[in-house]
Amino acid sequence: MLKLAREKGKVRVVNDQITAPTYTLDLARQILTILEKAPFGLYHATAQGQCSHYEFAKEIFRLTNQPVDLKAVTSKEFGAIARRPHYSVLSNEKLKKHGLYLMLKWRDGLKAYLKEKGYI
Repeated sequence: MLKLAREKGKVRVVNDQITAPTYTLDLARQILTILEKAPFGLYHATAQGQCSHYEFAKEIFRLTNQPVDLKAVTSKEFGAIARRPHYSVLSNEKLKKHGLYLMLKWRDGLKAYLKEKGYI
């Protein structure tokens, strides 16, 4: 997103696809906890909360103070060849049930990532 904003100054992002952006360091910590403490099984591990791809991009630009002409578009307007689900948020209920859910809110994970990479 930041590279697109710097190079083009204008970014179009879909606003009708909802996800839970997850910081990989949080995910690594969560996986380690699962391996060490969780009963055997299948677990979903994603950040707390959800947002559209547009909301995610908007938060990236807000946190980095990156000037950009950001426009929300529909998936159809965007014209991607690959079809994407409109809602792809996974449930973390199994981790919560076992008291092992450690994931940050997606905004906090994004902020930590941008700090780690030196963007803020």
